[in-house]
Amino acid sequence: AAALVAAASASAAQGGVRRRISISGGFELDAVTYAPPAEGLALGEDPIVLLHGWPESLVTYDLVYERLARQGFHVVGITFPGFGDSDKPPEGSEVYSVQGLVKATREALHSLAIEKCILGGHSLGSFVAWEFAAKHPDVVSVLIPIGSAATAASPHDLHLLEPYVVAITAFMQANKRKVPLTFAYNNIVGDLYNKKAVPKAFIGRMVEETRKAPPYVWLALMQDLIQRNDSELLGRITAPTLLLSGASDSFFTLGMQETMRDQMTAAATVQIVQIPKSGHTPHWEQPELFVRHVTAFVHAHLGPPVSMPLGPGPISDDQDQERASSSSSSSAFIAITRPHSHMVTRVNGDFMVLMLTVAMLAYTASLWVISLMATKRMRLGRTGRGLTDTTPVGQGANELTPFMPTKRRYCFGIVSI
Repeated sequence: AAALVAAASASAAQGGVRRRISISGGFELDAVTYAPPAEGLALGEDPIVLLHGWPESLVTYDLVYERLARQGFHVVGITFPGFGDSDKPPEGSEVYSVQGLVKATREALHSLAIEKCILGGHSLGSFVAWEFAAKHPDVVSVLIPIGSAATAASPHDLHLLEPYVVAITAFMQANKRKVPLTFAYNNIVGDLYNKKAVPKAFIGRMVEETRKAPPYVWLALMQDLIQRNDSELLGRITAPTLLLSGASDSFFTLGMQETMRDQMTAAATVQIVQIPKSGHTPHWEQPELFVRHVTAFVHAHLGPPVSMPLGPGPISDDQDQERASSSSSSSAFIAITRPHSHMVTRVNGDFMVLMLTVAMLAYTASLWVISLMATKRMRLGRTGRGLTDTTPVGQGANELTPFMPTKRRYCFGIVSI
């Protein structure tokens, strides 16, 4: 664990813009914004606001911020009071509850002049997002709970959380200002399905971020979470909702996602997506699939793209390692302006992009020929398990299905329910 933390001390690649935003009580929160490339896509009119889990910070989304921006999103990350580099109100403050964090989030959006947004939240952040969407339906255009459940008060969850409560209480009694390094490390890697899929520098960075929250903050939010039952809130949410989780999440299972979907009777639509080979933090273990699902869902509900982009490709592992070692900082702030409602396709004359495009077309053609040879009655992309010509991206695709440059939509190896 110490080696990972040491690896996280290097400076970060410049990408997002950091700033301080004011909330009531004279406190300030840490925030970061990412804008789409100037010559890239412009997607929708609402920024995507991401809320972190317990006991993390905005750094938790470092592997997806730039990826989302490259898809045309204005992206905003906010660190809750008491966590990360945000101010830390004293022990006993009412802000250390889901209701308190909902209020702080509303004030943060007001400070950022955001009137409407796509709201995503992971774990603790998803509980905040649930209540925020129920209380402020006019602010949330799309809701994306990540690794979530309507309640954390089941016997199963209490059993999982009891050791944490005991340990953190002991730290407080010992007057520790930070949780021990080993405890923080085990908390981070214990949620992972495959820690080898996550850059080591990023894990080290997250260990240090979680230790920035005093033990009393850890304990107060945990105690509030295990007493909550948001089942009643679900029926009041009207925004299109994407229930996104890891297929191997040991905390919040597929059954919990299905229960939430059934309770969301007022929502315009509810889609469950489970990302394969990931645990409680799919945005760490499968950032590409995470971004693909989010983008597809927003396309479906806030307007599809006019054409597919020819912009930059996936971020390399080296870029992930470099950016994950520390979050970028700047005293300046790029104002969040609403992008154009239409899509702008970037014309990229780079030779490598051209060659990759030709290779993809050749690969697609070869698959088409093989498919015709196998059967005359089945078309490429059909799995025979419920897909139709009108099946949206990310729905029903439980096997590998290649993208075809036609009016039909398919996806690459995405598991969704």
